[in-house]
Formats: sequence, C-alpha cells, structure tokens
Amino acid sequence: MYRQYIINRLTSALASHFHNGYEYTQVLEGTQTFLVAQSPDDIVKESFLQNGSTLDGAIEAARYTLKKKNKLPVVLSAQHQIALIRCPSTDKAGTVWLVHSHIHSTESDPTHHSKTIVYTKNGHSLIIDMKPDRLQTKRTQAAFLNSTFFKNSEMNKTLTFFYEKDRGIQLVKEKGQLNYTLKKKTNLVELDTE
Repeated sequence: MYRQYIINRLTSALASHFHNGYEYTQVLEGTQTFLVAQSPDDIVKESFLQNGSTLDGAIEAARYTLKKKNKLPVVLSAQHQIALIRCPSTDKAGTVWLVHSHIHSTESDPTHHSKTIVYTKNGHSLIIDMKPDRLQTKRTQAAFLNSTFFKNSEMNKTLTFFYEKDRGIQLVKEKGQLNYTLKKKTNLVELDTE
C-alpha cells in the first residue's frame, strides 16, 4: 500500500475502500489497481495543490462557467484532459472520482437500475451509485469545462505585436534568449560594400 498519491495522466478512477474503520483509496491507473492510505477526497485536494490551485477554486470556476451550483465536475488539468467527476460509491459512505477522458462506456446495472457500471479505457470496471443519464450529464459538463479551460489557456499563449515603421523602436531577440527585448533604434548607418 502506498502512503500518498497524486493524480496523473494514467489515472482512471479513485474509489473508496474501507478496512478496519479507515477509508483508503483503490486507484485505477493504467492497467494496474493498488491501494493508497488516503481517502479519494484527500488525494484530489492534494493533486490540486500540487498543480498550484485548490479544489475550492476549481469548484468556483466550474460554477462560474456552467452557471450551476452543486455537484459539478472540476478540471485538474485541461492540457492533459483530466476533468474529475465525483460520484457516490455503492457503499453509501464512500466516494468515487472518475477521470472523464478515461471512461470508455457505461451501462445500467441490471440488478439495480439506479446504479451504473463504468468501463474504463484500460479494461477496468466499477459500479457507482448514480443513474446512467445523470452520469452522462456529468460527462458532458466535464468535457465542456475541459475544452473551455483548454481554449482559455491557449488564448493566453498568443502575443500580438504592433510595429510602427520609423518610430525608432525595435524588438530584438538576442542569441540564446527566449524573450524579445524592446530597444530604441540608434542612428544606424548602412555601409555600401560594393
């Protein structure tokens, strides 16, 4: 059993696992499953902190973007398509966090129509205590949030420069530098070498 865990690109789901009165997490990562000595909610909170934000901030951003109040998906990393959907576990005290981009398909549990079987892209399956149509709504919200935040982050990477000829200013990128520097032109004289 691992002591701590941070969500990464291979994480498909985090599910509560109770033993001797303690809540642990069963992690579905790639083709593996393993236990972590933290609750799913604690792993999610720490993963946000590791990425330089907070779960509360992500919830607030989801509320602002979706114009809804409660039980919304949150985006941990739009670039890596990690939007998280919090679901009730079949054990009423537990929680399941699903990564929206790792869900392959879903179907109604034939023994309990109010529950959903979730199949991940890496061959795992788990049952959550949520109707399939409600989970589909959450998946749609998660995909919308992820694409919106990704577009917003790309927008900030584009810079536009305006150049006025003969104003005496130029942008210079020195050898080995990543950024441009604003410099005033001096009286440059071109020499004719013919």
